[in-house]
Amino acid sequence: MARILITGGVGFVGSHTTRSLLDAGHEVWALDYFHRYIHPTPLTFIENTQYRLDVLLAGAHMVYGTTSYKDDLRRHLSTIQPDYVVHLAALPLANRAIQATQEALDG
Repeated sequence: MARILITGGVGFVGSHTTRSLLDAGHEVWALDYFHRYIHPTPLTFIENTQYRLDVLLAGAHMVYGTTSYKDDLRRHLSTIQPDYVVHLAALPLANRAIQATQEALDG
């Protein structure tokens, strides 16, 4: 069993990756910022939020944060001491990345 840190671990791709790794018996830590999620309809928001909550309830350790704050990221890495890091953190929409280019580049 490996200890794995997933950045963006509760996002669309991250939540599925987190769930798969949990199902395979790994210890998963999901680093996520949560504030970036944008859903076109309330139903989509509810469905996606429920799946993401189910992932956390399935046993993932939640770490609130962003990859943008390097000191916080170093602290999380030092505390968690993961065997592997899966980097999936991103801005969820292309137009958001264009509007905030530096933020997108920073992570």
